Amino acid sequence: MKDTEDNTNITDNLSVEDIFDICVKEKCTFGGEALTKDKVVKPAEVRLLGKNRGLCSIVYSIKFFLGDKTCSLVTKIPTVQHLAPSEDEKISDEERTRKTQETFDMVSQLHANELIFYSYFKNERIQGLKIPGFVFGREMTKNQEGLILMEDFSAEEIKTRKEDETYEGLQYLNDQQIKEAIVEIAKLQAIGFIMPNGKQKLGKLDIVQKDLTSVHEETLREFAKLKLPFATKSRMNELKEQCQRSVFEKNCQSNEKVNLPSVLCHNDFWTKNVIYSPSNGSLLSIIDWQTVRFASPTHDIAALLALELEGEKRREYQKLYLEFYLHQLKESLDHYGVKDDQGLRNANIDDLMIAYKDSLKVAIYGVIFTLVNFDKQLEGHEEAKESPLVDRVHFLLEDLYPNV
Repeated sequence: MKDTEDNTNITDNLSVEDIFDICVKEKCTFGGEALTKDKVVKPAEVRLLGKNRGLCSIVYSIKFFLGDKTCSLVTKIPTVQHLAPSEDEKISDEERTRKTQETFDMVSQLHANELIFYSYFKNERIQGLKIPGFVFGREMTKNQEGLILMEDFSAEEIKTRKEDETYEGLQYLNDQQIKEAIVEIAKLQAIGFIMPNGKQKLGKLDIVQKDLTSVHEETLREFAKLKLPFATKSRMNELKEQCQRSVFEKNCQSNEKVNLPSVLCHNDFWTKNVIYSPSNGSLLSIIDWQTVRFASPTHDIAALLALELEGEKRREYQKLYLEFYLHQLKESLDHYGVKDDQGLRNANIDDLMIAYKDSLKVAIYGVIFTLVNFDKQLEGHEEAKESPLVDRVHFLLEDLYPNV
């Protein structure tokens, strides 16, 4: 890509020129404009969006300038750097090799899962879900760097977070924004029924799930340090028991308790993965699909409401939001022409509330994780007790474990 005078290396094995060539090969168009080298008017602009954050990826925004048009892409590269044993860690060479391999296997499994999900939407085979437009992807192997290339969901609208923002894991969503998210949840569930072999291909995350219990246990240890009066010993014991793999998975499949089918779920449905426009507040895109899987119909909704609503408001409005979901679900099943919904259309609010309560037993770990890992007030335990996230955990514990 000599014309751009830009051979910037993104990684040791990937340059901006490589990205441009991929776009040309994939016949990408942006606003009807095809990428060709003769149209480039100035060097590409590369901006780091995130490094070693979330689920083990480095993410860049890359802009190509073609005449009076700007083509914006997101490049997502899986990495083990953040999770691999550090050089300072005093372990044997054998143990270091084992841990490094486990980390690689986990990250490559997450990347492969996201890649499978996006591939269903390539060339607009399935439409309507608010996700980044998929351009290209390749698997992560010992001999090949993984890559997912997407149209930039951010465009010029995504708000850049300020470094001094207090609650990095929390937004205050209004009623309309929550309903927009529920609409997308309903669409996703309907789409899951029309994905060829989706249930056989997606969510095969045994390595990730194996590690999840230890992540939750470490989160609970940090949470216990806050010494919050409502986090009683008996409630902490309940949390420890409920995060054990077999029990946790049973709660992920809370639909089985009321004879409803499992459905396609994002499985990491929290604020930083649901992008809203700062200009008008509308939902722009849902990102980060590494952990997408089939689970209870109330799985993503519980995660959304547990984090985004104050405890008292969640109690007051959760049934209304589930009723709204039921209406949207039936519309989505009809829209996508789902014939065999395995009984999901017949779901009633009473059954959903039963499944939803067990889904909250999963969602509470996401709220606690957000509190202890993303709330910047945690520099001091006393200050952390004033976090709005504490209110959410308090009400969740009261609702889930009232008599302990």
